[in-house]
Amino acid sequence: MHANAMNRLKTWSLAFGLWTLVALSFAAREVLGALADGGTMSWHRALAWNLPGYYLWMILTPVVGWLGRHTAARGWRRFLAVHIPASIVLSFLQATVLLLIYWPLRGAGPRADIDFFMLYRSEFIESFQLALVTYWVLLAVLRGIEFQRRLKDEQVRSAQLETQLTQAQLQALRMQLQPHFLFNTLNAISALASSEPARARLMIARLSDF
Repeated sequence: MHANAMNRLKTWSLAFGLWTLVALSFAAREVLGALADGGTMSWHRALAWNLPGYYLWMILTPVVGWLGRHTAARGWRRFLAVHIPASIVLSFLQATVLLLIYWPLRGAGPRADIDFFMLYRSEFIESFQLALVTYWVLLAVLRGIEFQRRLKDEQVRSAQLETQLTQAQLQALRMQLQPHFLFNTLNAISALASSEPARARLMIARLSDF
């Protein structure tokens, strides 16, 4: 149980680090893009938008992974029938929750005088489209990781089966050799029994020890 808890902690720590790097890269792109266009974008607003958005996807990653595993071998119709509505619903939730989190964190800016519903109307479509793209990219990455894991498991299982087969062949060969060895040894003892009884008894003792 302790090992499982450590593995889960390691997995979540790695996921947190990766999503943080993604969020920071997009925040830097927005700040530098604004500067290149002659405008300004504060790091505060860029981080307030990107960090919550990608942390939400970190939380949703197990859901997307579960849906991907349970539709992987059921055909394209089943796959699309599950993931098209799932991507729409999860993208809608992610975009809405992101705007709810961003609203109190955005700080002062050129649009500080607008209310939440104006922000929602102006930003929701773009956020929703980005969320849809993120869902399908995330699904593809998770399916690729799952495929690699299964391929590795199959390779390990194949190697184990080859080892077991080799051991079985060696055991069969050993079982074939033992009767011949015993037969030859008994013949040798029988030949010595009358001419050299002492050596015959010594061979019997050694055979018993063997």
